[in-house]
Amino acid sequence: TEWNAANTVIGQTSSVSDNRELRDVNSAQQLKSEEIAEMKEKGAKAESVVKALVEKSSSWEQKTALAQDKYVRRKISKHSSDIVSELPTAERVARVAFYDKSGRGDSLRPDILGLALHRAALTGGSRAAVFETCNGLMLGAVAERLGATGTVSLFTPPSFRGTQLPYYARTLARPVATIKMVPFEPLLKTLDGPNLFLNTTNVDQVQSLVIATSTYRPLEVFAALWPLLEPGRPFVIWSNSLTDLEQVTSLAINTLACDFNPCETWFRDIQVLPERTHPTTEMHGSSGFLLYG
Repeated sequence: TEWNAANTVIGQTSSVSDNRELRDVNSAQQLKSEEIAEMKEKGAKAESVVKALVEKSSSWEQKTALAQDKYVRRKISKHSSDIVSELPTAERVARVAFYDKSGRGDSLRPDILGLALHRAALTGGSRAAVFETCNGLMLGAVAERLGATGTVSLFTPPSFRGTQLPYYARTLARPVATIKMVPFEPLLKTLDGPNLFLNTTNVDQVQSLVIATSTYRPLEVFAALWPLLEPGRPFVIWSNSLTDLEQVTSLAINTLACDFNPCETWFRDIQVLPERTHPTTEMHGSSGFLLYG
């Protein structure tokens, strides 16, 4: 059966048919934050806090039963202190990074990260090369997919300093692939000159190439790294700029690349409840574009 939060916590629901008389004003709630903090210090549970909020709300009686139910659910979620511990898998870390307002994960959405891993055809025990500026988010996901017997060559951009792995790559709990950090200095000004320094010491020919950056030009990175890719092996490039990927496409046409496709994914969180299933009112915009071949 469906849990009716308002009826369970308050013991009653509204008979108001619509919210036409409801005015969303800050003065409707009389309970102060200091009083809520005092209640919690004395051991009050979330249900008790919500009851007090309802009693002190001058607009409660003007809400419909649906509005009351949503209000109680939201407040119980806010004032509850239940903690669930979960292993930091790549998928969970990607969701945390995406909703982190600091943008530390380069705004890489979990759905496009999953598509990139799929198109890179990563298998356990294989070898991959990664260039990314997502604070280790893409690197960690690739290393997790390859497993303990795989190998990842991480080409670190000029802005990377230190010997530790990027932040998100250090958070995963599962066995991950061996990661080798290789300095990468893209000095390429034109594609028709040898103005490129690339330290490929101890780098084998790789079986998957993954590039994810919104900071550097994917064209220069791809031009430097694609010769490391074994024949017939896949590459995946993520960028916020479609124009940059078009330049990569032009280069790929003039090389031995084939079956390359640009794409953009789009997703939205959906509230799923009986008789009130609809998209959420707030959603993230574009998360860049993917080119694979």
